[in-house]
Amino acid sequence: MGNDILADMERSVKTGRPVTRLFNIGGKRCQGSTDEVIDTEPISSSVSEPKPGSRWDSSSPATTHRFGEVTPAAPASNFCFPSPSFMPSSADKPRMAPHVSKLVEKVDAAQLPSDLISDLKRRIFFALIEIVFSMLSDAFRILFLEKIGVGTAQAWDYVRRMKSASVTESVGIIDLAITIIERSRCKAALIVGYLLGLKPEYCFHTFPVKKELGSIITVHNSQIKELIPKQLVIEGQLYLLKYIDYQNDYRGMKEQAVCLYMDKACSTNKFFLIANRVQKDGSYVLEIGTTPVPAWLYSRAEMAIHESATIIICMDMAVAMEFRRIARESSLLELEGIIISGYFGDSSAFEALDLSDTAGHHVVLVPGFNQESLVSASRFADRCEKAGATVSIYPWPVRAGGDPVAAESTIRARWKKDLWAQSVRIEDIELPSKFALGLLERSIPSSDYPEWLKDNGLVSAGQDDVRNVKKKIRFLSIDDLPDGHEQADIPTWDDLITAWYLTFIWGASNAGKSWFALQLVKAITTGADAFGIYSISKRLVAYLDGEVGGVDFKDRCLQLVQGNSEAQELIRQNLRVLPPSSEINILDDACAAEIISDLIEMKAQVLVIDNILALAPDVVKGNVRNLFSFIHKLQEAGIAVIIIHHSGKDETTYMGPSELKSQSQNVIRLDGREQLVDQKPLSPELESACNAGGPVTKITFEECKAATLLERKSAIYHLPKGGVWKHIEGDLVPTIEPLPANVRAESDDNSAKPAPEDMAIMHNLTPDEEKVYASLKGKKYTRVELEAVTGFKTDKIGRILRKLVELNLVKQEGVGKATYYRCV
Repeated sequence: MGNDILADMERSVKTGRPVTRLFNIGGKRCQGSTDEVIDTEPISSSVSEPKPGSRWDSSSPATTHRFGEVTPAAPASNFCFPSPSFMPSSADKPRMAPHVSKLVEKVDAAQLPSDLISDLKRRIFFALIEIVFSMLSDAFRILFLEKIGVGTAQAWDYVRRMKSASVTESVGIIDLAITIIERSRCKAALIVGYLLGLKPEYCFHTFPVKKELGSIITVHNSQIKELIPKQLVIEGQLYLLKYIDYQNDYRGMKEQAVCLYMDKACSTNKFFLIANRVQKDGSYVLEIGTTPVPAWLYSRAEMAIHESATIIICMDMAVAMEFRRIARESSLLELEGIIISGYFGDSSAFEALDLSDTAGHHVVLVPGFNQESLVSASRFADRCEKAGATVSIYPWPVRAGGDPVAAESTIRARWKKDLWAQSVRIEDIELPSKFALGLLERSIPSSDYPEWLKDNGLVSAGQDDVRNVKKKIRFLSIDDLPDGHEQADIPTWDDLITAWYLTFIWGASNAGKSWFALQLVKAITTGADAFGIYSISKRLVAYLDGEVGGVDFKDRCLQLVQGNSEAQELIRQNLRVLPPSSEINILDDACAAEIISDLIEMKAQVLVIDNILALAPDVVKGNVRNLFSFIHKLQEAGIAVIIIHHSGKDETTYMGPSELKSQSQNVIRLDGREQLVDQKPLSPELESACNAGGPVTKITFEECKAATLLERKSAIYHLPKGGVWKHIEGDLVPTIEPLPANVRAESDDNSAKPAPEDMAIMHNLTPDEEKVYASLKGKKYTRVELEAVTGFKTDKIGRILRKLVELNLVKQEGVGKATYYRCV
C-alpha cells in the first residue's frame, strides 16, 4: 500500500489531477453513541491494514483516526494558528510542488464554486476536509504537508501536535494551508479538497447519468464497504449520522447512500449529503465528495422488477426519506403495490434525473410545501410522461419533522393558509396503507393541475401555462467578503451586484431609469453585457415593480432581448416580477416579512426595488430605519439589492435623506435627454440621438466600492424606439494598460472600427459565447485555463473559441501547449 500511496502522489504531481484515493491505516473505532444511528449495518473502512515494517507505517506511537472521530475537526472559531517555532522562518519560505502551485493559480483565476458561497455548505465542506485529512496515516500526512510547502521537520511536528493537543488547541489543515499558500479560507479549502480528491459539488448535487456502461461488480467483490463519517463537527456543533437511505442498482448492490446528519443538541438543524459507489484497487466503497453522483430516482431497481407498481415520488427529500422508512416497516410494496421514491437535491434537481424507469407506471408527484416546488411539479410531470408514465399530482402538504404549531404561525400567504388545513405530518400517520391509497385517490391528473394552480392563487390567471414556465434556481447565500479579495482588473456585474454591496440608482424623470434597470437585469439573468460591463454568471432576479406595470414590463423585457431566443428563455427562467399594487409597502413589517419569505423560498439572488416613491413612500420623509432593516435581512439571506429612485425638483440630487447614498456602496446617476441638451455643445452623434425617439441616458458612477476605477466614469447610451441600447460616447470601463504610442496612432486612423462590445452585439453571440469573450477581455488564457475560469468542458470551450476566432473577436497565439487566446 505504501508504494500505491507514493505512486498516487507522484502521478498527481505529473498529471495535475487530484489524488482520488483515501487511505485509512490503523485507528480506533468511533467513540460516539451508536444507538442513535438508525441503520443497522456497520459503517466500516474499506482499506486493509498495512503490512508490518512498511515504510508507510507511522513512526509516532499515537494511532491514526478513522472517519467519525471528533478530535480532528476542531471548531473553526477556536482554531489557533501555529506557534512561531513551528512555522517556517522567513528564510525558509514554502516551496510548493509544481502541481500545487498550478492549482493555486487556477483557483485564483476562477470564481469560487457556488457551494462555497453558501454558508451552510461551506461549513460542511470544511468539516469534511478536516475529517478526511485526519484519517490519513502519519506518513501520508507528512507527504501531503510537504507538497503544500511545509518542511519535513515542521510537518512531523504538526502531526505530533495533532495527537497531543486538545480539540480547541489543534490547528486544522485548512488553517495551516492558509498560512502556507497565503489564500483565503475558501480558496485554501478548495485547494486542500482537490488534493484530497474532494470537490464540493460532488457532496451536494447529482449529475445527469452518463450513457457508458458502468463497471460490473464480480461476485467475490460484491461486498460494498463504506467510508461515511458517523459524525461531523461544524463550528463546535456535533452532527450525528442519524439515518442512511441506501439505493441499490439492478443487481441489488448498494450504489448510493443518502445520509441525514442532525445536530445532537438541536434536532431541527440537519442536512443531507450523498455518497457514491466507487471502485478502488478492486474493492467497492461508498464515500462522499470524490466522484460525480448519477441522478437516479430512489428504488429504481424495484421499479424495474415490479412493473405494475404505482410510484409515489416525493419532491421533498426529508419527506421522501421518512415516508420510505415507514413504507418499508409496513410492507407497503408487498401489500398495496406502491413504491415510495424521491431524489437527492432540491425541487430543481429533477432536471438531471433519468426517468426512464418510470415507463409504464402510474406516477404520483408530491411537491414540497412552497410555491417553487408546486409550480415546477408540472415540468416534472411533463418529463415523466415523455418517459412513458401516466402522472397525477398530490398538491396538499405532506411534511416531515418540525413543530407544526410554530410552522403554522409563520404562514402569511393566503394560498399557504388554505392548503395548511389539509396538511399531514408523515410521522403522525398511523395507517400507512390507508394514507397512501387516499393520496392516490385524491391526486389531480397532470392535465388538470395548471388550472388547480390558478384557482389556488399560485399562478396568475393571465400567466402562460405553467407547464411551459421553466425555472433555473441556484441558491447563493453570500454572507461576507472572502479574505484576500482584490479588485478585478476588469470589473463585472458579478463583482458589483453582491449581497454585501447595496446599489443605489437615481435620476430625473424620463432619464430611462426603468429601462436601465431592465437592461441590467437582462445581463444578470442571462450572463451577458450591459453598458460595456459583463455579467459572467446567470442569477435569479426578483423585481418589485412600482413603476411600469405588467403588460409594459413584459413588452420591455422582450424588446431588450429581441432576436436572441436563448436570452429570451433565460429571462423566462431567471426573472420573477411582482406587478404594481397598492397593498405593497416594504416599510410595513408584515408585508416585508412576506416578501422576504417568498424571496428566500424562490431562492432569489438579486432584488430590484423600482422605485422607492411607489414601494416605500415614507422614506423621502426620513423614515429609513424600516427600509434598511428590510435590506439587511435580505443581505443576510444572500440577496443583493438594487434600489431605483427619483431626483428632486432641481434634478441635481435625489429625494430623501442622505442615508440612501451614504449606506450604498454603488451609486449610479442617470441623466436624461433634457439634462444632456443643456450641456452644450453636443457631438453630432449625441445630437442625433437626442432628436430621435426613445430614452437617451448618461450613466455616471458616483461611487463604486467594488471597483474604484469606475468612479466618476460615464458613458452615454440611446435606446431607439422598439430597439436595443446603442453606445453613443464615453466608456465606463477604462483601458487598464495604456497602449504604445504607435498602436494608439493606428487606432486613431481607424476610429470608425466598432468597439469590441459592439462587435459582440453585432455578431449576436450566445450567453455562453459572451461569457468566454468577457473572460478574455484584457487577459490571455490557454484553453485549459479558460475551462477553469468558465467552468465549461473541453469540447464546448473548443467550439466557442473556434467561432470567436472565425469572427475575428479573439486571436490565437503561441504554439503547442503554450497556445493562448486573447481578445482582438
